[in-house]
Amino acid sequence: MDQKKRYLKISNLIAKEIQESIDEDEKRILQQWIDESSEHNEIYNSIKSKNWYLDNKTKLLNYNPKTDWVIIRDRIKSKSKTKHLYISLSRWAAIFILLFTIAFLINNYVEKDITEKIAQPIIQPGVKGAKLIMDDGRVIPLKSDTSFTLIEKDGSLITKIASQLNYIKAPENTRKEIFNTIKTEKGEEYTTTLADGTIVKLNAESEIKFPVSFIKNNRTVEVKGEVYFEVAHDKSKPFFVTTGKSIVKVLGTKFNIRAYDDEYENLTTLVDGSVSIQHRYDDLSRIELVPGDQASIITVNRKIKINKVDTDYYTAWTEGKFVFKNESLEYIIKQLQRWYDFEIEFANENLKGIRFGTRIDRYSDVNKIFTIMENTRLVNVEQRGNKFLIKEN
Repeated sequence: MDQKKRYLKISNLIAKEIQESIDEDEKRILQQWIDESSEHNEIYNSIKSKNWYLDNKTKLLNYNPKTDWVIIRDRIKSKSKTKHLYISLSRWAAIFILLFTIAFLINNYVEKDITEKIAQPIIQPGVKGAKLIMDDGRVIPLKSDTSFTLIEKDGSLITKIASQLNYIKAPENTRKEIFNTIKTEKGEEYTTTLADGTIVKLNAESEIKFPVSFIKNNRTVEVKGEVYFEVAHDKSKPFFVTTGKSIVKVLGTKFNIRAYDDEYENLTTLVDGSVSIQHRYDDLSRIELVPGDQASIITVNRKIKINKVDTDYYTAWTEGKFVFKNESLEYIIKQLQRWYDFEIEFANENLKGIRFGTRIDRYSDVNKIFTIMENTRLVNVEQRGNKFLIKEN
């Protein structure tokens, strides 16, 4: 392959990478070229610089690949066959690739869109954090970079190390229950260990109210939002989880509860062990679950529906993943907005019903998720600051 054809090929690959449409084989070819010399590496880094396009916009808009290549070729030919020729060739090759690559983008996309895409901020994922609301009304931020130890009024010990809060039960002579609440806001998640050893993970916009020490003949907590439990086994003290619609009874098990106030359905997904579930206001509705069962309670009635499900799908968030299987775009956006700080606008209502499926790292920036959506050719996503407009493709 002669030099000109190779430059054109590399230019095209760099352009495809900028557009995020490059495949794995093309990535390998491009990387081989980058690794060939320091000049190639410098060319590549220059093109990938966010400010390069803006700095050279006027020159690029007047660029003509055919005529400018003739100028470059003639200048190269005019140089003597010395070391100076190699330096000149590298220099003009760099200019050619830079100009051609960005000109390629200009010819395929509206110049305004490129400028705005380069300038748009990256929407970062949420963090590990929450707030602890004490029984006496004190509010303590639970940030990942702080540690502390507290002694509650009943003698219970509360320790915070890094991003986890742990409770150590009070002395046996304690008679009065003291309640704390842990609450996460949008873009937060948190893990705590209760006094009985039960591990609790809170998703974004969730909360749990619980006794600092379990001194009664049962262990009862109340939750909102989405919470995952690994309940410590204690046959003498059954564990109860109450939501606005349900009561879940367990002895020792792993399960996920999704009970957001703004969602019409409450879901209890059993991963391991056994639980019973009933409607909060109907004692006769109790149903036993086995691993793989999911109980659904909807707002309009008190019936409990049981389905067999892939539990990994409903607990993926605890492993740092977003997993969507044939979900509506409206539903997906709603879940993303609990974790990322962005606004959304649909160009028309029909777009909300388009269905997608994907699995992606929960700690990626949200821009990558929208890129995946665009690559399906079903929608087009425009970003303006922290606001995204979804349009028909």
